[in-house]
Amino acid sequence: MTDSANTAPRVGSPSARSSRTRCASTWTERADGALILRRLDRLDQAMARDHHDLELLSDGLGIRTPGVPEGAKPAARQAAEVQWKQFVAHLADRFSDGHRFTDGLPQGGDGGEAERGPA
Repeated sequence: MTDSANTAPRVGSPSARSSRTRCASTWTERADGALILRRLDRLDQAMARDHHDLELLSDGLGIRTPGVPEGAKPAARQAAEVQWKQFVAHLADRFSDGHRFTDGLPQGGDGGEAERGPA
């Protein structure tokens, strides 16, 4: 009668090393897979934020204002030029500070920056 202790691979035997290598390889593949899934999740969340930002931008640019009567067009054009220059200067200041308007807006279902944790 054979004892199970006699049939198990010895610690230093090639079959025991092969078994450990297989287990380590499987663990590494699972860890790599989890890492890839987390990275894909973060990319998906970033794409959702970008989509949200693009929708806001599209809606903002799509707003139409009522027409200006013919007699008031020169004054309206001059006022619009002053406002445009102020807008461009303000926008340049905000972007140079790294601030985005959409940073303060709720993001929908993705939980916000605090819940996502570091990137």
